[in-house]
Amino acid sequence: MLPLVGVFPSLMSALYITLGTRMLVAAQGGTGSQEDVTYALGLLEQARDWTPSEPHVHRMLGQAYQLNNQPELAVAALERAYQLQPSSLLIQQELAAAYKAVNEIALAIEVWQGLSLTVAQMLVSGDMSLDRQQYAAAMDWYNIAAQYDPDIESALPLRRFLVERLTGSPTAMMWFRKAQASDQSLMMYALGDTLKMNGADLRWMRSIDGIFGMPLNYGIGGNTTGYLWWTGQAFAVILVEQAGDYQISMHVLHDDPPPVEMAIGVNGQQIRQVSLGRGDDSWETVSTSVFLTTGIHIIQVSFLNDAIVNGKDRNAVVEWIKIEHQ
Repeated sequence: MLPLVGVFPSLMSALYITLGTRMLVAAQGGTGSQEDVTYALGLLEQARDWTPSEPHVHRMLGQAYQLNNQPELAVAALERAYQLQPSSLLIQQELAAAYKAVNEIALAIEVWQGLSLTVAQMLVSGDMSLDRQQYAAAMDWYNIAAQYDPDIESALPLRRFLVERLTGSPTAMMWFRKAQASDQSLMMYALGDTLKMNGADLRWMRSIDGIFGMPLNYGIGGNTTGYLWWTGQAFAVILVEQAGDYQISMHVLHDDPPPVEMAIGVNGQQIRQVSLGRGDDSWETVSTSVFLTTGIHIIQVSFLNDAIVNGKDRNAVVEWIKIEHQ
């Protein structure tokens, strides 16, 4: 029989962390409410009380305090997480962003400089933050990379555009024009009543072979179908001409091994998740509805569960996406 001294606190902490993190992730992804943030914060504080030496608890608390508009407490929580696990690059990055949020710029720069990362690694960290919808952190990484190596600035316009559009910045379009100047294949698709795009028109929201935003037919040029080989997001930029209700449909493959877990999102908000469970290489059209205002929007397709199962590589495959005014 295992001794309960030391085990029970860990079990209780794990329970509170699981519940609190689940609610926190929902709030960060836009599917939760401010009440969820408050509740998650209470759960994570109880987890901290049970296991005060667990760095992950303090890190999650830092994120919760930030969402609860308590930046000073976020700094304190992340400082404690850093004391407990100084080798964690993720904690260091979040601590630097927290310092920046309270205008402690010198401390933020000190933490960033202590990371001893290459510029390429900084861009990867920024891309990971972008994928996790931590947009302020993503922009911090891109800015610090540009400070270390001004020549990297040419690789940043598309990244900056995505961050600024997903946070509602009015200067987003400037960055899109700069991105198009260096990549004339980058399109903004005009949506009238109906728009249909090939799956290959979608682009990776990550770097592939050192290039950010590669089309989903990368490696199989000429193919109009889009392939998501890894867990992550793909995107397309659209210009909505008329505000209203729209149906977004995508024609997707029941790849083997099942299930293939995917999601459709708009402007960083997941609006439908789908599970493709047949595993028989058949196609299915899945749809969801959304209200779109006039202007620029980011359409996102996410592959949620890349894996190799019994020697078979699971992928997400999109033949086309259609957006129709209702």
